[in-house]
Amino acid sequence: MIQTFQHATASAAADARFPVYTDSLVSFARSYDRARLATGATEWLFDFRRGTDDDLSKSVIGEYAEERLQLLRAQLQPMGEALAEMVSAQSRPHFEIARDASGALIFPPCVHAMMECIEMPTFFYDDEADALAKGQAYRDTHYLILWADDCHLLPKTYPKAFFEVWWSLWWRDAVALDERPDYGWNVCHNEL
Repeated sequence: MIQTFQHATASAAADARFPVYTDSLVSFARSYDRARLATGATEWLFDFRRGTDDDLSKSVIGEYAEERLQLLRAQLQPMGEALAEMVSAQSRPHFEIARDASGALIFPPCVHAMMECIEMPTFFYDDEADALAKGQAYRDTHYLILWADDCHLLPKTYPKAFFEVWWSLWWRDAVALDERPDYGWNVCHNEL
């Protein structure tokens, strides 16, 4: 089950630098990220087992699952295009977003500057408990973003919706944010 936050704090909502993204857009962005993540992981599993005694593609259940996986895979490009249109439309009052030849969003300089401050990890950690202990000094002013053994910090002045919409677009990779109301997010990715 996906938990939801209120997407803007009072201070962030009043910050004119940030577009106000709807809950529908945030939900769609999450769904798109999770669909990309799930198809990548499932395709890896099928490929990993192909030609072994546990070859999933040779079973009725495997064929059934692979067919449904392909239905989802076929929708990723249209979903990505729809997400790009929604992000562009809801960003327009604040900034225009151009597209490259492939149709991908080109980061406006203002978004690039806003995301750049959280690109590099602030510290490294061994496990979640270690991250929370090391991150304690930041938690009044920042959300923690735990990714593998990297901890990134998001200022609490940033609207959560802005971060959720732009984070995976920033990395251009199949990543999904798993909300952790106590501190921020864990990043799920397909690094096998």
